[in-house]
Amino acid sequence: MKKLKNASEEQRFLREGNNSDVLCYILSYALKYSSEEVFVELYPDLVPCYIEKYGLGQKAGSNVILSGNWRNIKDLLESDNLRYSPEALFLEHGDYKQVVGWLKDNDCSKYLEKDLFWSDDVGKIVDYIRKHKISDFGQRDLIMRKVSDVQKALILYDKLNANNRILFVKVASAEIAWMLVTLSERRKDYNLLRQIYEVRFLKNKKKLVKKRLFKEAEDLFIKTAPLDDVVTYANNCGLNNIVDRLLDRPKEDGFIKLLSKTQLSLEGEQKLFDRGCHVEIKAYIKTHVLSDDTEVKLIKRGNHHEIMLYLKKHSLSDVAQLELIKRGKSIEIIEFVSNYPLADVAYYALIKRGIKDEIDAINTFSFSE
Repeated sequence: MKKLKNASEEQRFLREGNNSDVLCYILSYALKYSSEEVFVELYPDLVPCYIEKYGLGQKAGSNVILSGNWRNIKDLLESDNLRYSPEALFLEHGDYKQVVGWLKDNDCSKYLEKDLFWSDDVGKIVDYIRKHKISDFGQRDLIMRKVSDVQKALILYDKLNANNRILFVKVASAEIAWMLVTLSERRKDYNLLRQIYEVRFLKNKKKLVKKRLFKEAEDLFIKTAPLDDVVTYANNCGLNNIVDRLLDRPKEDGFIKLLSKTQLSLEGEQKLFDRGCHVEIKAYIKTHVLSDDTEVKLIKRGNHHEIMLYLKKHSLSDVAQLELIKRGKSIEIIEFVSNYPLADVAYYALIKRGIKDEIDAINTFSFSE
């Protein structure tokens, strides 16, 4: 296999290839940094092999951490051929529970306050907060541990960075969160912090639907507010992608009607299939044509009822046709070839497969034309 010339060729190869072809390639060649980001998304099972052989660029490393795939995160943390600190990256971007779980078994040069902050000596912790600058993860850790005297000390001694001030209002009790909000009246982030507080604790959320919220407050509102209020807010503020964003919420009945009426973006379709809720997928594919990538995802998902429902209403892209034949369910193949024309690549794959009933069904479609 020859080395590909540039990142565009690499990324096209990654999107169109399969595990065995990509494995063969990375055993011989490293990818461009921008291609590594595509690689870690599409081929998580191959990431350990790649890290061992080449390491991983920082942006792709961040994506590995954000993915939550612990096997790959662990390999990244244990790699000794990186040009950055994977520990620092993990503390910055990692899921809090995963980071704490790792810290229980590992010393970390990027979190020297751990022993003190994990002790029960609240007085010493408060005194330390008063006298010292606190590391970014140390702030986050103390916020999440929810010891009220410690949280109050972080506020009173002004030891929180901008991101952790937002986190604080998102997780603290109403009383302590309000303390931070009121002490921030003359700061630039006051209105944002107040909005987040109101999204969490205001009983009548309808008061929040009339004007556009700041991004962090809006994200929280869309994830947590009653569905009807979110839809009203989206209509008032002209949010066209609201159904995409609602896919981050837990499953709920009212969402089905929205799905059947709204065309999702490619990212939204990917989210829908990642959620894997049969009734939601069924409602969507009854009324919408999927993107080429999502058609492949539908076939690979392997739910016979969903595939047949889709084929009753829609044809498939060339690559999805090939995936359907690879899947090898004759009833699905016959349903397709009886009603839609085959792409050349799928036709040759079907002939090679050599199932008489399937080949005969091609002729049925030809004669029906």
